[in-house]
Parts: sequence; structure tokens; C-alpha cells
Amino acid sequence: MHDIPRLEAIDALRGYAVLGVVLVHSSGFVPAESPTLRMLMALGVHGTSLFFLVSAMSLCLSWQARSAHEPRPVLAFYIRRFCRIAPMFYAAMVLYLVLDGMSPRYWAPDGLQWWHVASTALFAHGVHPETINAVVPGGWSVAAEMGFYLILPALLVHLKSTRQAALCFVASLALCAAGVMLVQGVFGPQRPGQTHYLISTFLFRNVLSQLPVFAMGMLLAHLYRRPDTAPGLAILAGVLAIVWGLRALLPPDSGIAQVLSRNLVPGATLAIAAYALARRPVKLLVHPAVCKLGQWSFSIFLLHSAVLEGLTRLGVKASLGTGDLSSVLFFLIASSLAVPLSWASYSAVERPGIAWGRRLIAKLATRAPTAQRDISPG
Repeated sequence: MHDIPRLEAIDALRGYAVLGVVLVHSSGFVPAESPTLRMLMALGVHGTSLFFLVSAMSLCLSWQARSAHEPRPVLAFYIRRFCRIAPMFYAAMVLYLVLDGMSPRYWAPDGLQWWHVASTALFAHGVHPETINAVVPGGWSVAAEMGFYLILPALLVHLKSTRQAALCFVASLALCAAGVMLVQGVFGPQRPGQTHYLISTFLFRNVLSQLPVFAMGMLLAHLYRRPDTAPGLAILAGVLAIVWGLRALLPPDSGIAQVLSRNLVPGATLAIAAYALARRPVKLLVHPAVCKLGQWSFSIFLLHSAVLEGLTRLGVKASLGTGDLSSVLFFLIASSLAVPLSWASYSAVERPGIAWGRRLIAKLATRAPTAQRDISPG
């Protein structure tokens, strides 16, 4: 195997990302009273952008290390990604279908239909507002990731320099704008007011709206390989300035301006922080405990909603009451339960899936030379 050395900073960034996601969701169950604390907890919503940045960065770095040695790098990439994502995601699908059945819920106000489940199982749930988050809470992010994976190998084959990665980011802005207009044109007029939130959230969460964040992650990988840190920070500051400038030029109530504010401005800000930590890991921030959370972050992401709902059904939320202390305690209780559950699911589901993918790729590698000999002259 030709895996890249594990970067502890990337694990740490994933750990902070998932803590932010749990924080913002737990605060929705037990809101804080202090405006300052509410604002700080609300920042956790950008944890998913940090996930996307780190995912694109790490995949680009691993592609560089592996593709030159693997006989079928594109096929190996798709096998590796499927085996990394699918087992735990399917386990989460079963869990939430058992817990909630096909009954109405926030992201499926009319209840689940068979096509909601089928499209989610095929990772095609990201193409429609009624399916993108219906079956698995937070499943929209998996839809965005899988959509990005479809085009990533083609991008990696052609993007060989920092300049090309920067141009890719510019192109992603154009695709993002086209995606916003497409969503508003296709879905906007069709929904009654009471479920319009499905359209408004779909506007931010579809893969085209998230594509510039992934593109920033790819740019991070190219900058990380450069010998000097200062030029990389300058380039990322330029990206942030471009995003801010576009935001200032557009009408505040336009869909594109809202996507810029929600996705790209925080994404570009987090890109600077992620790059700085990757280049200069600070021991206090790249702590082993946070790195472990990063390794288990996918399970935590998928399971924490079940933990939050379970605490509510068991009366823990009601017993805590309201207020700042109650909000923080609820987050701590939820985290203390989600982490060991996620360790168990990582050990029982994720790691075997990863190992199965590695064995399959290894078999393909051993067969490739034989296939080449079979078609050689003589």
C-alpha cells in the first residue's frame, strides 16, 4: 500500500468540525439565553464547511501519493470512497428508519415515500429538496460529498498546479451561480409557503452550492505542498477578498448573495485557519483527544441526531430546563453519549468497510499485471 502519512492536523480539524455540528444541533434542542452564547453556538453550523475543506484537501494529497503506484487509480478511488462512506451511511439509514419509520418529520413533512428511501440508498438524494435530508439527518452532506466524488478524479488528473487549482475555484463560482438560478427556477415556484424551508435550505446544501468550498479544499492541498507558508496565506486571503467583494456587489436578498454569505465567506475564512494549522500544527490545538474525535467524526456526525432525539424522548431535555447552563450541559451530555457510541460503530462498521475496500483494491492490483501480460506480444 502507498498511503500518505496520516496528518494529525487534518484529524484535529475533523474533530473540531464535528464538535461544532453537535454544538449547533444541541443548541437547537436547548437554546441558550445569552445572545453571545447563542451566537457562539450558532457558529457550529459551519463545521460542515470545514468537513468539506478537509475532505477535498486530504483526498488531493492522497491521490498524489497513490495514483502513481496504483494500476487503476480511478477505480481504486471510487472503491475506497464507497467502502469508506456506504457501510456507516447504510447503518444510519436502518437506524433512523427503525426509530422514525415512514412517519412525517421536519425534513419530510408529508412522511417518507419509497422513492425517498431508494434515492438515499443510491446516494442520489441530493438532487431534490424533498429527499436531500429526509431519511438520515445530516444526510445532505453525504449527498454533497458523493456528488463531488463523481467529478474529483477527472479534476485531479488535470489540475497539476496552484494556478490551475485557483482557476478551478473561479469556475466553481460560476457553476455555483448557475446552480442557484437552476434551483430557484425549477423548484422555487412549486412549493406552498409552509414547506418553503425545504427549498431555501436546498439552495444552500446542494452540491453546486457547496462546490466552491470543495474547490477551496483542493487549492489548500496545492498550497500545502508549496515550501513557503506566507504565499499560501496571501493567496487564501485573496480568495476571501474575492468572495467578500462579490457579496458586496450583489443585492443582499439575492439567492447567490445568500449562498456566498452562508457557504463561501465562512468557508474561505476556515480555509485560512485550516491551512495555518496544517502548516504549523500547535500541540494545544492538535491534541490527541481531538484527533481521535476526528477519526470517529463520520459516525459522530451520523449518530448524534439520534442521541439528541433520544435524550428528548427520555425526558433529559425537559429535566434540564432552559438557560445558558442547561444548553451547555445538554451539549456535554449528548457529546459524552455520542462519542462512545461512535467509537463502537467505527470499530464495528467503518473499519471493516475500509479494510474490505483495501483488500479489493489489492486484488485488483495483483490482477493488473496478469492482464497486461495477456495482451502483450508473443
